[in-house]
Amino acid sequence: MKLSFVSSAIISIGSISTAFASNYPPDYAYQTASALHDGAALFVHVGSGCDSADLFGYNKTGPLAQMNPEKIEAVVTAECRTSNGDTTKRVSVITLGKEWRGAGYLSPAFSFYSLLPNNCESLDQELRVAFSANGLWDSLGGNDYRINYGFYKGVNGRRLEVFHTGMSGGCNNIVMPIWDFVANQLNN
Repeated sequence: MKLSFVSSAIISIGSISTAFASNYPPDYAYQTASALHDGAALFVHVGSGCDSADLFGYNKTGPLAQMNPEKIEAVVTAECRTSNGDTTKRVSVITLGKEWRGAGYLSPAFSFYSLLPNNCESLDQELRVAFSANGLWDSLGGNDYRINYGFYKGVNGRRLEVFHTGMSGGCNNIVMPIWDFVANQLNN
């Protein structure tokens, strides 16, 4: 009995010292959300020290949402120069479903990088986004919504809101306060 108690105490102390010896600050995995408003569109980046995710939203007051479709699609065009100097383009479609509290439409979490063409020389590329529902389009008057991976650094007159949670999602889950923040941003 004494031997098992001593063994478990040694294992526990070893585990604790390993965690403290990692040299990561205690808030390393705390999540922060940056939400960029652009007309009816909402672009959200969720990041922590160990992971990141992106979301697209569409406000319930936007022209496409007024029709109350079951879904809205974000058609995303990414273009970049490859390492051999050629220009390449990729078009992706992200489906936004109805946000369960009625705030608008929201995509599942995805990676910004998954929208880029293969072999991009630079990951700091601008994306062009147009939204579609029931055969109608919202492309910001034909100019497309534009988003850059560093969007929270250069907002160009658009409204940016930032929310720090002080909570970790375990490096691969978005914590509930972030989802609440996003729903509140869709309502604004």
